[in-house]
Amino acid sequence: MDLEWREGELAYAVLRRLSGDPADVVRVRYRGRETELRLRAGESTVLKGL
Repeated sequence: MDLEWREGELAYAVLRRLSGDPADVVRVRYRGRETELRLRAGESTVLKGL
Protein backbone atom coordinates (compact mmCIF):
# COMPACT_ATOMS: atom_id res chain seq x y z
CA MET A 1 0.00 0.00 0.00
CA ASP A 2 1.42 3.36 -1.00
CA LEU A 3 -0.09 6.48 0.53
CA GLU A 4 0.21 9.75 -1.32
CA TRP A 5 -1.03 13.03 0.05
CA ARG A 6 -0.09 16.23 -1.65
CA GLU A 7 -1.72 18.95 0.46
CA GLY A 8 -0.22 19.00 3.94
CA GLU A 9 0.63 15.84 5.85
CA LEU A 10 -1.30 12.84 7.09
CA ALA A 11 -1.90 12.90 10.84
CA TYR A 12 -2.88 9.22 10.83
CA ALA A 13 -4.15 6.43 8.58
CA VAL A 14 -6.49 3.56 9.43
CA LEU A 15 -5.51 0.29 7.76
CA ARG A 16 -7.95 -2.62 7.72
CA ARG A 17 -7.21 -5.99 6.16
CA LEU A 18 -10.30 -7.32 4.44
CA SER A 19 -8.97 -10.72 3.37
CA GLY A 20 -5.81 -12.65 2.60
CA ASP A 21 -3.30 -14.89 4.29
CA PRO A 22 -2.28 -13.45 7.69
CA ALA A 23 1.26 -14.73 7.03
CA ASP A 24 1.54 -12.22 4.18
CA VAL A 25 3.15 -8.97 5.26
CA VAL A 26 1.39 -5.70 4.53
CA ARG A 27 3.86 -2.96 3.64
CA VAL A 28 2.87 0.67 3.99
CA ARG A 29 5.07 3.36 2.43
CA TYR A 30 4.66 7.09 2.96
CA ARG A 31 7.16 9.90 2.44
CA GLY A 32 10.14 7.58 2.21
CA ARG A 33 9.26 5.55 5.31
CA GLU A 34 8.17 1.93 5.21
CA THR A 35 6.35 -0.09 7.86
CA GLU A 36 5.61 -3.82 7.79
CA LEU A 37 2.49 -5.16 9.49
CA ARG A 38 0.87 -8.54 9.99
CA LEU A 39 -2.90 -8.37 10.31
CA ARG A 40 -5.58 -11.05 10.20
CA ALA A 41 -8.67 -10.61 8.04
CA GLY A 42 -11.00 -8.14 9.74
CA GLU A 43 -8.28 -6.61 11.94
CA SER A 44 -7.41 -2.94 11.72
CA THR A 45 -4.74 -0.64 13.08
CA VAL A 46 -4.10 3.09 13.24
CA LEU A 47 -0.78 4.38 11.94
CA LYS A 48 0.28 7.67 13.52
CA GLY A 49 3.25 9.92 13.00
CA LEU A 50 3.57 9.15 9.32
